[in-house]
Amino acid sequence: FEQRVYEWLTSRGYSVIPQFKVGHKRIDLVVEDGKNRLAIECDGASYHTPETWWDDVVRQRQLERLGWKFCRIWGTAFYSDPESAMMPVIEKLKTLKIFPKRSNCI
Repeated sequence: FEQRVYEWLTSRGYSVIPQFKVGHKRIDLVVEDGKNRLAIECDGASYHTPETWWDDVVRQRQLERLGWKFCRIWGTAFYSDPESAMMPVIEKLKTLKIFPKRSNCI
């Protein structure tokens, strides 16, 4: 699921770093444009038990206190309608002034 979200974003020209290391934790995906960046967490039922989900929420709150901005995507929403599931991410990217890279092709 995380790979599919990565491919969805990179196919639209966004610069995405998978498994971005912050301290001893990792963020699923980070989209960046210069100094602006957005952390994206991919939540799927197969991985996120109540305990792991709570650990992720605590980690997210800690990172938000350090200035990180987050979006979370649920696998069920992404697989049923990727375009709709990604709309909040795209809106957040626009708000943060993170845009796709322009192509050098003529």
